[in-house]
Amino acid sequence: MTTLKKILFALVILLVLVIVAAYFLPRKVSVERSIEIDAPVAVVYQLVSNLQEFNRWSPWQQRDPDTRYTFTGANGTVGSKMIWQSQKAGVGKGSQEITALKENELVNISLEFSDGARSDSYYHLTALDDNKTRVTWGFSTDLGNNPIARYSGLLFEKWIGPDYEAGLKNLKRVAESEKSKQDYSNLNTEILQFEPLDIIYIEGESSMNPAEMAKVERENFRLLHEYLEQLDASQSGDPLTIMTLWDEQKHRWGYKIALPYSGELKYARDLPPPDAEVEKQSPQNEIKSGKTYAGKVLKIEYFGPYSGLKDFYKQVYAYIKAKKLEITGHSWEVYVGDPETTEEAELETDIYFPIK
Repeated sequence: MTTLKKILFALVILLVLVIVAAYFLPRKVSVERSIEIDAPVAVVYQLVSNLQEFNRWSPWQQRDPDTRYTFTGANGTVGSKMIWQSQKAGVGKGSQEITALKENELVNISLEFSDGARSDSYYHLTALDDNKTRVTWGFSTDLGNNPIARYSGLLFEKWIGPDYEAGLKNLKRVAESEKSKQDYSNLNTEILQFEPLDIIYIEGESSMNPAEMAKVERENFRLLHEYLEQLDASQSGDPLTIMTLWDEQKHRWGYKIALPYSGELKYARDLPPPDAEVEKQSPQNEIKSGKTYAGKVLKIEYFGPYSGLKDFYKQVYAYIKAKKLEITGHSWEVYVGDPETTEEAELETDIYFPIK
């Protein structure tokens, strides 16, 4: 019995020592990893400050491709938030919210996990030159007075460090790929004064699904062509689409699909003009007349399939930012040539931006 008491006493002393020792361990723990990326700091900043870009390089995305994500707030702004839910233990549930931004220098993020634990994450960016950026991805947390949490803090380097290293390697790959997409050195640009065009148009919204967007343009151009055939007017230029909305968060695209015309908008038979009240079942009630923007514009020529325009716009916006041009209105695209008879590689799209 005496031996048993001694063993129990020793265990109690050991437990007390273990608990006391925990309070000599760091209460605050941080993990950092860094990498150099051959891309401009603005390219890297866009990827780390926009939570909807996170899964393009996240080290956890491949662990559970079925993870569900919800995004709130405006992309790339303080208060924007990403919530994730996964059934896999290595991913779990939680959220991250941007709490501070300093363009091309700093992104601070608050992390919250399903067990109620809170931590902080951050990205520090340093432009080493015009095409090289050093990125530090860090994690910090306050473990409080829980002795078990204090001991777990000893393992954070092992648990978190490799994931951050993998994530930064992914970020490097994606950013350097984006850099090539944003190389505007071969853009064919021109700044000019644009004379207004008389147009008839149909306006509306649709999803950003490429197939749906193509269908909307195709159907509305058909309606406009049929409409002009009934008038004492004729098409006087290439078809165009004015972009009135581009909301990636809601996945919505707003448009004015238009045809330039010359002549009078007067029916060959006794029917109302296009912007007058007509029966709702008639397609003409969707058609309006007006003029395009008139004034100073940036014009960019693109040659190739329409499917390549999305990446081409990355070069265009990189050029606009580098040249510090101020956009003052809706951009529009003019489709030169007939896609039915022109090879895809030779299709010409002229893009116009009103500028100050």
